[in-house]
Amino acid sequence: MSKLRITIVTYDWPPRNSIGTHRPYSWARYWSENGQDVTVLTAKKKNFDVPLDLELPKLNGVKVIEVPYQLFLGSILKFPFIEKIGKWLRKNFVNYLGPNLDPRKAWFLATSPIFSKLARESDIVISTYGPEVAHIIGCRMKILYPSIYWIADYRDLWSGNPSFENTSKILKEKIKKDEKETVGKYADLITTVSEDMCKSLNKLHNKTTIRVTNGFDIDEKIVKKNNSKNFLKLKKTLRIIYTGAIYLDEINPVILLDAIVNLVNKKKIPKNSVIVEFYGARLDYIKDLSQKSKYSNLIKIKGHVPRPKVLEIQKKADLLLLLASSKEISRGVLSGKIFEYMSAGRPILCIGGRPDFEISKVLKLTNTGLVIDRYEKKKLENMIFETFYGGGIFKDYKPKTNEILRFSRKRIANNFLRKIKEKILLNKKSLPVNIVKSKKFVKKKPVITHIITGLERGGAEGFLFNLLTNG
Repeated sequence: MSKLRITIVTYDWPPRNSIGTHRPYSWARYWSENGQDVTVLTAKKKNFDVPLDLELPKLNGVKVIEVPYQLFLGSILKFPFIEKIGKWLRKNFVNYLGPNLDPRKAWFLATSPIFSKLARESDIVISTYGPEVAHIIGCRMKILYPSIYWIADYRDLWSGNPSFENTSKILKEKIKKDEKETVGKYADLITTVSEDMCKSLNKLHNKTTIRVTNGFDIDEKIVKKNNSKNFLKLKKTLRIIYTGAIYLDEINPVILLDAIVNLVNKKKIPKNSVIVEFYGARLDYIKDLSQKSKYSNLIKIKGHVPRPKVLEIQKKADLLLLLASSKEISRGVLSGKIFEYMSAGRPILCIGGRPDFEISKVLKLTNTGLVIDRYEKKKLENMIFETFYGGGIFKDYKPKTNEILRFSRKRIANNFLRKIKEKILLNKKSLPVNIVKSKKFVKKKPVITHIITGLERGGAEGFLFNLLTNG
């Protein structure tokens, strides 16, 4: 197959320091290295997109189109107190207004003239959620130029997103309708990060859905080295490290903190012998917890640090903390953070989730950690006690390097590209040209009058092509 012209529509892109940025970036990087013609359509970032310090290498051969967009009353949003009010409104009214509160929807209008042109120049468009505006742009490109192969990618679910769990039934149905009117009607292929999400999206849209997991974009030699080191027994202090943001109140470390407090009160472990360090920009909930006297000596808030330093910090942890939800709606959630943790070569302790959830399956497959349900308080307390004295999670930690390397973003991107090519070939074979002749013209050749104002390839030419190929 000749070189493919691929447009990736993604809001998350450097310098936005988000785990979601690495997914489309790795595709652009490795597809371009594979010889494909890659264009990235993204947005110029706003104050609310902070931190904006992710420095990744510029990708040679990849055209990045960064489109600025204007917000209603955008000029006053530069003031910190206005931004705080906006965050408060979003947090407290998301259950009533849902995505309607998302200011990033304004990106669509600013991008319209550009994605209209890109639609004529692309073989494939892949939009990655969230926000939902990425899929809306991908859908519009497909409508404008139907011969495009549109892939709707989900890092997280749209209408089935856990953040909408407490919204009204009317709003849930509205969000689901919006999703069906775009992805459900026009997408050629759906991709997502886990098998459970595949089942959910296939059931919702009745379309082919394949799993394209998240991963780590770190040299495989380094990952092998990290995971082959002899694990040293703990000496005096157990350092549990969490890196990232905390968005939902129910995804929190309270039961871990309580377990440590109980062990100290029972004199099973010395005071100040276990600390939990938090690195990240969105840690307001943790800051509130740190003000409570019983947790004040346990919590160390380190704030946001650059990504290279975070990777080094992860490698020096005793335990890496992952926070998840035990609610059924989160069964298929699989954060990109888990793979970054795996590459560090340290045991992973996941608070939340269940044995049959995707997170637990991945940790078991790679033997890199364990999941403790937030209701298993006694089990967690015993595990911390045993781990402190050199057993527990340390005793069972024997990472399977070959399984871990399957989550290399380079491998994932190349496998994904191969699947895309296979799907496109199948798609072409399934669209035979069957021109149905009207009885009136059975004995005559049909005459087509094509009126255009120019000779370049454009919408009129595309329309004629689709008219002929679809009969």
